[in-house]
Amino acid sequence: MSDILIFFDCESYSVPQDITILEAAERIGKAIPHICSHPKLSVSGNCRSCLVEVALPDKDNVLQWQPTPVLACSTKVQNGMHVRTQSEMVRASRESVMEFLFAQRPLDCTVCDKAGDCSLQNIAFDYGRSCSRFHETKIKKPKQIIVGPRLILDAERCILCSLCVRFCKEVLKKDLIAFSERGSATQLVCAPQSDMESNYWLNMVDICPAGALVDSKATLKPRPWLLKKTPSISTESSVGVNIDVWSREGTLYAITPRRNDFVNDTWMPDSAREAFVDKRERCSECRIRGAVVTLEEAVRYSAQQIKESGGFGIVGSSFLSLEEQFLLKKLLDSTPSKLFWLKHEDRGDGFLVSDDRTPNLNGAFLSGLLSQPPDDLNAIKAAFAQNTFKTWLVFYEDIATWVDKKALDGKTLIYCNTHSNKSAKEATVLLPALTVFEQAGCFVNRDYRLQKFLKAVERKGVPSISDAIKGLLSHFNITVDLWPTIQAAIPALQNTSFDEIPLTGIQLKKSDKSV
Repeated sequence: MSDILIFFDCESYSVPQDITILEAAERIGKAIPHICSHPKLSVSGNCRSCLVEVALPDKDNVLQWQPTPVLACSTKVQNGMHVRTQSEMVRASRESVMEFLFAQRPLDCTVCDKAGDCSLQNIAFDYGRSCSRFHETKIKKPKQIIVGPRLILDAERCILCSLCVRFCKEVLKKDLIAFSERGSATQLVCAPQSDMESNYWLNMVDICPAGALVDSKATLKPRPWLLKKTPSISTESSVGVNIDVWSREGTLYAITPRRNDFVNDTWMPDSAREAFVDKRERCSECRIRGAVVTLEEAVRYSAQQIKESGGFGIVGSSFLSLEEQFLLKKLLDSTPSKLFWLKHEDRGDGFLVSDDRTPNLNGAFLSGLLSQPPDDLNAIKAAFAQNTFKTWLVFYEDIATWVDKKALDGKTLIYCNTHSNKSAKEATVLLPALTVFEQAGCFVNRDYRLQKFLKAVERKGVPSISDAIKGLLSHFNITVDLWPTIQAAIPALQNTSFDEIPLTGIQLKKSDKSV
């Protein structure tokens, strides 16, 4: 479809046909305030904050300005259209809209958890009045309505934008929230608690423009301008939901969805928001039989055990990044070893949680580690019980909970994990690891989309799994310049460096295997 010519504030732009004025403005970087509009929901047009002046040329090519402002969110662009976004009429209209929105609403920005990330607050700074002309008593509404397990509604703050109503109807396909009453008494009502189960409630907190919907577990956290935002990827399942990680001074405070139209649009499961909350003890030091050692000492001892055993078993993991899996492939090819791989499956929800509960199974196929589906647990149990190998290198999998104690006796267990568990306590050599928030790397999701995650926080003194595998490779006289080696081995990445990977990812094919 060909582009058309449109004028914003007397400047000409070329934009696609069949889009709205608001969408055209966003494409060219022109700011038009809006509250009830969302790119992934239907148009409502009830907040009226996106009003603009519009004119079209008549048959004599004379501009005919419409007598009243129109909604930018619902008005389609036309060839030759002129739009005024900052005229006196537009400004007066927006100021009137803000005055009506605040007529019944409490001015409690200082105590609202949405402050600093609030669309209503941002627009009020530009178009709000310095004093109120409304002196009557404001209508009192319920302040704490329990909507979901973590979702609380403050009806007084609600400006009736209907974003949450449309989200339930169009995304969740359920009529869980609706408006009741009329006029200034209108407010949201919710379905009975028995009908309110969902793993996507907190998306309504993200899209609420006025702080009316609150996450009960996310109150009293630092303001957004005090936090650092880092793009990352959810490890909950193979969907590869794009997320933003909010941190300050090495502490993680929140996880929110990041828009990626190829993967998750603008949504994420509630269950993925708690990924940084893990109260288990961290593995933070290298150990040999319980004694603290350096990484070099742990790696040297591990390499010696591998060489003396004449062969060893490797239990890989789909939680390893593509870079770590590639290094593991180098180790597998350079040593007398056999690879085992476990699948982690559970029932998905058909939306943003898949049956495969790991983030990088396809990365193992892409790197050449796997050529067929992962083993089941019985294959690993049998290998331990039959004393197939005396030395084992295990990543993440808590095999000590599955394998009999007798089968572990007499074996050298080299174990890598981020948190302590039974295997970490039973390990001959313990190698700590960094979480996905403490390092950068890539995952390949279920649709073979390569996506990168960046380091959100620094964890000093803890080596990465890449450091450990590189150390082991050095004892076999192998050095790896990681990303250039990946580029050379995987055709689809030959002309792409890590920094050049866009945040929306790169679409690969199943045929893009390591060569």
